[in-house]
Amino acid sequence: MSYVQQRGLPARVRRRRALLLLALVCTLVLILVLAIAGLLLRKPDPGGTPATGAQPCPSASAEVPSPDTIVVNVYNSTNRTGLARNTAKDLGTHRFQVGEVGDDPLAASIADVAEIRYGPAGEQAAKVLATRVRGARLVADKRTGTSVDLVLGERFSVVSPRSTATDC
Repeated sequence: MSYVQQRGLPARVRRRRALLLLALVCTLVLILVLAIAGLLLRKPDPGGTPATGAQPCPSASAEVPSPDTIVVNVYNSTNRTGLARNTAKDLGTHRFQVGEVGDDPLAASIADVAEIRYGPAGEQAAKVLATRVRGARLVADKRTGTSVDLVLGERFSVVSPRSTATDC
């Protein structure tokens, strides 16, 4: 409606439209504030390692594998092209053995940093890898080997060197 047509409307109609517009804007601002507060106050998944907490360390009684004995499959669950390939190169410079590289075969949508999937035989290897991928969530599966899968999520940025990763 143009300005000329609005001037011809009664004052109470213009006032009602202005109040409706104000109510709509206030509602949208409230929704935005609640969404941001929900993201900031979101609790970590109780099934995994908290994204902001300390990383798990291999237990003292178990033999801690060295990175050069750990086979890591690197998968991308994001839309960021080349993320798995570049991360695999980084893991190689940190002496990890890299297995498969590509998109997540489970096609999971991971909003956090990453998931480290492992079987019972690869638990210690997964914990070692978790010291290098800060904020990754450990997820046990039924695989039989010692290999682990690193599935990169939306918040993944970098593989941490040993000196800055949580030391065990």
